[in-house]
Amino acid sequence: MSDIDSSGKSIGRIYAISTVGSIIGTFLGGFVLISFFKTRTIFLGVAIILLCLSRIYGKRSLFFVIFSICCMLFFGVANNDRFVESVYNVMQIIDAEEQDRPVRYLVTGNGSLQSGMYLDKPNELLFDYTKYYLLGLDFFPEAESVVVIGGGAYSVPKKFLELKKKVTVVEIDPKLTEIAQKFFSLPDDENLTIINEDARVFMNKTKNTYDIVCLDVFTESIVPFHVATVEAAERLKALSHSAVIINVISAIEGNDGRLAQGIIKAFSQVFPEIQVYLVKENNPSEIQNIIIIASKKKLSDTPVNDILYTKLAPTRYKGSLALPIEPLQDDYAPVELFTSAFPQRDFARR
Repeated sequence: MSDIDSSGKSIGRIYAISTVGSIIGTFLGGFVLISFFKTRTIFLGVAIILLCLSRIYGKRSLFFVIFSICCMLFFGVANNDRFVESVYNVMQIIDAEEQDRPVRYLVTGNGSLQSGMYLDKPNELLFDYTKYYLLGLDFFPEAESVVVIGGGAYSVPKKFLELKKKVTVVEIDPKLTEIAQKFFSLPDDENLTIINEDARVFMNKTKNTYDIVCLDVFTESIVPFHVATVEAAERLKALSHSAVIINVISAIEGNDGRLAQGIIKAFSQVFPEIQVYLVKENNPSEIQNIIIIASKKKLSDTPVNDILYTKLAPTRYKGSLALPIEPLQDDYAPVELFTSAFPQRDFARR
């Protein structure tokens, strides 16, 4: 700005350029850079460009610029195989102890425990909610094939493989499969089939059918509504011979229960029987792991094959399932509204 008379034009020009830059940056970042590069690489690239500009416009010394770039490249690109980035997430593998036993956790970008494993017994289920998937074998002891939609670190698939079942895993992120193989003792088993694909895409196009469907794609911060609607329930019923078992992080009563209520109502329109279990049985208004079993037939109160039913039966929700929330549908699924009031804390998927 050379004088007061041209100030308006100069400020307007700068504002216009910055607006165009913001638009370009938004589309370049969201649709190009993040799709092809790791976030660390993007941040390093931006930092190096800024350092180079500081040399040109800020008259920084060449030594300072080169030294700074070398430090960033050394610390930023240094290989850490326990810190993994993918197109979908940032993940970290952490070893710790729980009840005097060595454990390994898979922690996702928002800090929550996505999966876990006992190091001294890799196939033992660590998180309580994962044990409820075995109720499928209590209710349907003749089941031979299982599809697990949402593999994570493959805790549930490994348990079904140990029980000699044919297991198909649908996991959208190939990096999670690599992590499970490298850090979480996922075996190379002839009974294991892995499909890296979006859950609803798989549901819509697969011609295969399975005895039991396990749905484990919901976290406290990410709710892919397109697998929780009436239309999704219809597809799941078509590919399941017996039942669908779903893990949802929500309450079931009160304002924080709207997410679980909408999913329960959606599956109630398609399946003749619904059972609901609270992993923390004491308070239905508490946000926790809610297990929904949607069955194609009447479930016996005394399963033939009692693996865990006797222990888990007391956690069954005794309240009415005639819920006030409308069922989730493909064209009406306000899950962000339902979860917006959730407290920001680590539910640990336990």
